[in-house]
Amino acid sequence: MTENEVKIEGQKEYELTFLLEKPEAEAALSELISRHGGEVIQKSPVRDLRLAYPIKKHISALFGFYLLKMPADQLKEFSHNLRLTAGVLRFLVLVPPKVRLMPVAPKEAESVSEKPVSARRPVQNEALTNEALEEQLKMLSK
Repeated sequence: MTENEVKIEGQKEYELTFLLEKPEAEAALSELISRHGGEVIQKSPVRDLRLAYPIKKHISALFGFYLLKMPADQLKEFSHNLRLTAGVLRFLVLVPPKVRLMPVAPKEAESVSEKPVSARRPVQNEALTNEALEEQLKMLSK
């Protein structure tokens, strides 16, 4: 195995969410990811966002999201360098949660909507008294 193959095997997936000052900072961000041996798997479109409060005297920023793979041993240095990168206002790196898919049970042969109209109970429009409700509850509990 070559050294590059070992790096690829030790890669983990990360979510990177960021706020940038200007569009040019996105290129610096992509270059920083590749410099640390990472690769972007999925990108969301970067969009302009009005901030709820000023961050580093900015009232608007470019918001983006990347799903990337990077060697786990490079993450600390990557975060440190990202903090020092001009144009990056804020960022957050997370490990995405594992999604477990539950097997879907087959549907029953007969659903409520497939029952004939005559088999359904008629809808009562009149209000029942408390005594009548208690009597029906007693009948149902038997």
